[in-house]
Amino acid sequence: RRTDGEQPGRHDRLAGARCSVHQPGRRAHARGTARAAAARRALGARRGTGVSGPADMCRPGRTIRRQSGRTSVAAQGHANPFSFDINYEPAETIEKFRCGSPAILSYLALEKSLDIFESVNFLELRKKSQNLTQLFIELVESKCSGFGLELYSPKDPNKRGSQVSFTHPNGWEIMQALISLDVIGDFRAPNIIRFGFTPLYTSYENVWRAVDILSDILHKEIWKDPVYSVRSLVT
Repeated sequence: RRTDGEQPGRHDRLAGARCSVHQPGRRAHARGTARAAAARRALGARRGTGVSGPADMCRPGRTIRRQSGRTSVAAQGHANPFSFDINYEPAETIEKFRCGSPAILSYLALEKSLDIFESVNFLELRKKSQNLTQLFIELVESKCSGFGLELYSPKDPNKRGSQVSFTHPNGWEIMQALISLDVIGDFRAPNIIRFGFTPLYTSYENVWRAVDILSDILHKEIWKDPVYSVRSLVT
């Protein structure tokens, strides 16, 4: 220890750094513990509760057990997240620790992608959204009538967002056939097929082509191919 009042030199600072790495004191340990706790909270853990997320993996000495009760009560950690069961059933594997928070790098990309909205007229954007969904509904009702499709979304465009849903007894198979032909929609149990329209880059031509493909799938019964009946966790 220097006692002459001089400022420590480079060698002293490096020596101190080496000491702090190999022989951590109580203060350094406390700082590290506090930072670990802060990181756990940032990852989703909540103090004083039995509910936590992947943050528990940051806890020193923590062992992830199959029967662990500390799970994230959310769709991401559910055994079957798309069943929409009102009762929570945690997954039996590491999947129970899933959480829905995007990673930091994903946030950086998202921030950049939002720049375009600085130059967008939202009234015009909303109008195009309504026009796209209205065109889709009209085309489906004219080209795909008689095949069991029923409109599930509101008819009034002012009561509708930028999505359109139809129901069909074989909705899963039809959506799988659509996806295989590059019409990317979504399925929601028990029988809903859902289509989203992003007015920034979805064109009216895209709508016409999507309906033509849907019509083809129904008329030719392409959806009856057994390959489209295989169920998976996510559409």
